[in-house]
Amino acid sequence: MSSGCDQVPDNFNKSSSDQSNLETVLSILRDPCSHGSYANATAGLSPNTVYGMFLCRGDIISNQTLSGKINELIPRACFSSPIPYFVEDQEHVTQVESSYDLKAIVQCSPDLDPRNCTACLRLAAQFLYDCCGLASLEFAQIYYPKCLVNYKISASQSLRVING
Repeated sequence: MSSGCDQVPDNFNKSSSDQSNLETVLSILRDPCSHGSYANATAGLSPNTVYGMFLCRGDIISNQTLSGKINELIPRACFSSPIPYFVEDQEHVTQVESSYDLKAIVQCSPDLDPRNCTACLRLAAQFLYDCCGLASLEFAQIYYPKCLVNYKISASQSLRVING
């Protein structure tokens, strides 16, 4: 995430409501997954109003797209899939300079109850996010003894992966 300010006004006071309003706006915008590709936030009353904006670049494959897809599939697999404990989904993602197909699968062993299936899949997904540098991988598969998380990215057009 990057940020910028044109100028910090002379009347900005770190111990005043300015700092509190700034922290509020940053905490709202800190979780881009919950905002999609754009969000804005405002905190405080004039003259101490703080404005902020989150804008995701369209030319970068977003870990949020992948993690969002996997997180969407977990409850479906555990509670409502026609084949118990298995969900597969594919979507075409179009961004400014690229497009790609994203295929994801989540599955649990049928001897797990929904709560334990959810816990197992969330652990596998978290391991995937933490260990594997999602933006640089076209394919990953995490097997745990009772569940698996799998995804594959297939480039439809020029796929630019930028780590940064």
